[in-house]
Amino acid sequence: MVQLLETTKPLNFLAIGHQLAQEFAKTAVDRDQLRCAEGDRNGGSRPIHEIEQLRQSGLLNLVIPTIYGGLGETSWVKIFGLIREFAKADGSIGQLFGNHISIVSSLSTSNPTQVEQLYNDLCLSAQRSLFAMNFIGNRFHETASKTIA
Repeated sequence: MVQLLETTKPLNFLAIGHQLAQEFAKTAVDRDQLRCAEGDRNGGSRPIHEIEQLRQSGLLNLVIPTIYGGLGETSWVKIFGLIREFAKADGSIGQLFGNHISIVSSLSTSNPTQVEQLYNDLCLSAQRSLFAMNFIGNRFHETASKTIA
């Protein structure tokens, strides 16, 4: 089983990511073959279990500054190395994680008065385990529905 991140002591996120990537690689080929055979109609080939493992690992908070409760990683060499490791194991998970990291890191360029709220909403609230695409999509739909209504 994959070790979960604990925020109370220094973490070796690369080792945790490596362990996750090894787990992901075990099912990647079978899922791809199933998706091709079924034409991706039933969704059974999507990496649902693997995505849940990634959520539970705590790595979604990787680039969030520590003052907001994240892991505060700033070394893009290490971050891209982790994305590459996931992509070697399973391309779809590598892309999903890479997109998430890119979006979350771009939040730091938001209006300074909104940055803390964005990070808190994304990672420290009840939506803690959402990927950035889900969070931003949900926030957009909430705002749009209030505007339209």
